[in-house]
Amino acid sequence: MAVSGTYTLDGLLQGPNPGDEAVEHWVQQAAKSGLDFSLELDGGQFSLLASNAEKKSSRLVGGDLQSVMTAALEAFSALYGGSPAPLYSTLRSREMRGGAEIQTLYFIQPDGKVSVQSRKIGTEAPPPPPGAAAAKPRRHLLLQSCGLLVLLTLLGIVSLFLVDWKELFHRTKMIVQPSQGVELVSTATADYVSVSIKSVKQMDGYVELEIKRGPRWAEARALDLNEPIPHGGTAIPWRDFLALQAVKRGYMYCCFYDERGVYTGESMIPLDQLNTQESFLGQTAIPRTRAMLKKLVVKP
Repeated sequence: MAVSGTYTLDGLLQGPNPGDEAVEHWVQQAAKSGLDFSLELDGGQFSLLASNAEKKSSRLVGGDLQSVMTAALEAFSALYGGSPAPLYSTLRSREMRGGAEIQTLYFIQPDGKVSVQSRKIGTEAPPPPPGAAAAKPRRHLLLQSCGLLVLLTLLGIVSLFLVDWKELFHRTKMIVQPSQGVELVSTATADYVSVSIKSVKQMDGYVELEIKRGPRWAEARALDLNEPIPHGGTAIPWRDFLALQAVKRGYMYCCFYDERGVYTGESMIPLDQLNTQESFLGQTAIPRTRAMLKKLVVKP
């Protein structure tokens, strides 16, 4: 269980190599700020794998975790001298602070700007003060009801002209047939863990997934990622390494995108039950937004 005042990093940053010395210097500077990465250079490409070891937040230099990560990624983007660079990022962080867990995703746009998506979980709203729900006088409630009736009547008349009834019918159809039209992308983990949609409950706010062992599940469980590569052996590709790492740590991520293609959040998919059974049904909450869920992307 994570301890308050700690943080972990996870994920990968890949792209065209802006220069061996420049990237190596960036890795050294990031480590001084409290961010540890493993570097691999392959021809004209680089791969940076974030260390997922738990560390104390007091180790960070230059602010909180999100600001330190953002500054480091902006510095990396600057290595390209303002030129667009196609960078692939699955970088994310978890920070335990004040009894809450702050989860953050980091993206580098083609223009070099860094954007983040954060959410805080584990906090509870304070209970309402005593007497806050005391009954109101009957006459006051009657006046409120009459006013509400008038307002609903006016809204009904206005909606005849303003509501897009075709769009409303489409959304109703999505609710009645909830799994229709929701795309699932799970190729990043398919060799080790197979994921399929059983149902999408838009109104209830969750997705039901069927999670199965993939054809290479047993191989992943038996593999020791800390074992050195034999002389003359071949290194595991980074994307395979991330999927294997997800199996080892016992969870993956499910990212949500709405009908406009906008990222709305992510949740964890625990894999513990696959240790004792071939498959299981799991549920993951849909982030609460006004737009309908359109796409799920499973990532290690």
